[in-house]
Formats: sequence, C-alpha cells, structure tokens
Amino acid sequence: MCALPTVRDIPDEIDLAIAAVPAESIDAVLDDCLAKGVKALLVVSSGFGETGPKGATQSGAWRTPRVRTGCG
Repeated sequence: MCALPTVRDIPDEIDLAIAAVPAESIDAVLDDCLAKGVKALLVVSSGFGETGPKGATQSGAWRTPRVRTGCG
C-alpha cells in the first residue's frame, strides 16, 4: 500500500472515501471525490457550525449539490 497525493490518483474504483481534514480543506476533497466518481464520502472534521456563524455558513456551502457532476 502506498500514499497518493489526491483521491484522483487512486487507480481503482472507490465506493467509500473517509476524509479527516480541516473544514477549509473539505471543498478540494469533495471536488476530487466527485471527479473520481466516489460513491460515498464520510467527513470527519471540525471548524464548521461548532465554531460559530462563519463555520455554519461554510458547512452549508459544501453540502450544496454539485450540479456540474449530477450529484445531489
């Protein structure tokens, strides 16, 4: 097993990805997973609603369906 820079670099099909990243990194991870065709994404993070209004706004933004990929 080896480490790869992004989920896009994984040569196999992915059924489930688990992202343990800070809130400010989740958009890039989500975009990579959508581009790769990942079927499910579990996010383990902090820096969203528990940090106040700014984090709550950020939380709502990344959950918005990504229309360009047909997700949502």
